[in-house]
Amino acid sequence: MPRYFFHFRSPHKTLPDREGTVLADADTARQNATLSVQDFFQPSTGCIDPEWEDWSVDVRDESGRCIIALAIADCGHLKNLDPPQGNDARASPGVVYLDVVRARRELRSQANQLHEQLRRTRALVDHHCYAANCFYQSLRSVQQAQRRSRELLARSREQAFLSWEVWPEA
Repeated sequence: MPRYFFHFRSPHKTLPDREGTVLADADTARQNATLSVQDFFQPSTGCIDPEWEDWSVDVRDESGRCIIALAIADCGHLKNLDPPQGNDARASPGVVYLDVVRARRELRSQANQLHEQLRRTRALVDHHCYAANCFYQSLRSVQQAQRRSRELLARSREQAFLSWEVWPEA
């Protein structure tokens, strides 16, 4: 079976497919190119991301002959096509659907942000627990100092009262 290469090009940059994908024939390669172009359309808006508007996909066979060239922005009528079913889905294992890749990347990014927020939250909780413990210890020290002060004051009043009784009246 022949190998087909899916090269993405813009006026300023080229993303060559160095590995290629083994497919049954040129028609299957055309179908996969169409599916690849669909992946650039945002499901929520039905529009293409502006940074991909001037890009195209060129599918070439092993000899370098161009099988199909699709401008991504010109394929708006293809955005609602369904992915291959049955045997067609198994015939193209090397095709990477960009929606899945994008979703994984977004989920990974959100998971990383969540882990960072959890780490910060744990650090804040630990800090607040430490501060609360310090406050509790300070409060106990103040209460103990108050109790000792009251006891000292009570003893000194008793001693003062006793000392007045001991002194003879003149």
